[in-house]
Amino acid sequence: MKRFFMFSVMALSLYAAPAQAIVVTCTNCSNMITQLLERVTSMEQLATLMGEYEESIVQTAQQLRMVQQNIEQYKNMLRNTAQLPSNLVNELKGSLTRLANLSSTLRTQRGDMTALGQVFMNLFQASLCPDPV
Repeated sequence: MKRFFMFSVMALSLYAAPAQAIVVTCTNCSNMITQLLERVTSMEQLATLMGEYEESIVQTAQQLRMVQQNIEQYKNMLRNTAQLPSNLVNELKGSLTRLANLSSTLRTQRGDMTALGQVFMNLFQASLCPDPV
């Protein structure tokens, strides 16, 4: 059997046509080290993204707590306002109305003073700023 195998190998090698060699270069291949480095880079990016995502979640949770606290404060304000006696509410309403009227009067007086100041400046401009000789 061994002899038959040797004879067939020799016969094939004598009658076989010479093979053409082709050079193959791999342009998109990587070795294990390159693959490991790419994986580490990807894992670092993933870790960075996860950190940013966790920070966003924490900030959103804080904002939701703040909104919830504001809603509770407004509920308490409404509840406290509803429990005020009616005479106190009327007194507060009157004070706020008087304050609005005073503010309006003050605004009118300020406008009048500004207008009088401009009239004064226009009338006495020559005496305030004499021309140099």
